[in-house]
Amino acid sequence: MPSTMTRTLMYSAFAALLFAGGMAAPAFAQPAGEDKPVSKHASEQPAASPAELGAEARKIALQLNAIERKALKEDADLHAKSLHLSKHMAEVLKSKGFFPEADRLELMALKKSIDSGKLSKDERKAKIHEFRGVQARILKGRQVAMQDKDLQKESREYGQATMLAMQKQDPQTRVLLQRLASIRQQLTEMHRQQQAKH
Repeated sequence: MPSTMTRTLMYSAFAALLFAGGMAAPAFAQPAGEDKPVSKHASEQPAASPAELGAEARKIALQLNAIERKALKEDADLHAKSLHLSKHMAEVLKSKGFFPEADRLELMALKKSIDSGKLSKDERKAKIHEFRGVQARILKGRQVAMQDKDLQKESREYGQATMLAMQKQDPQTRVLLQRLASIRQQLTEMHRQQQAKH
């Protein structure tokens, strides 16, 4: 199975995936309640909260991961390309002073600790802050690595091939990616508005 880094590359190219390293962030807010009936008039439907949007994004990401895994399983050439891209990405990151595998393991350990229920409120807050710091480091590494022209080209070609393979597996792939991009845009705007209030 390809690394989570490869999946993140593909999703970043098409929808700027909300999750660093292919792993969903811990649910920092309370989970959303049951789905509500869709109103006949969009203006009557209350705006979704960040927690609700985050929950929807995690659900979509799981769907996309499942579609991609199936596509890779059934396409040996695509699988080989994913492995090569992962190796190339790791080499570029290492040359720039970033270590994605160590960061991935650190995120997993932090998430496990955050979700354990054994932390005090202050301890959990500190762990969440640390988790986000690692996420930021991963994002920074990806941004630096993607300045490499050869990696850009390989990533673009792999993304196109993966999109076609996933679309073949499930025609809703493009719709899911577009929705994920829309959610990211909404969350970014919410964050901007929140920052403006302070």
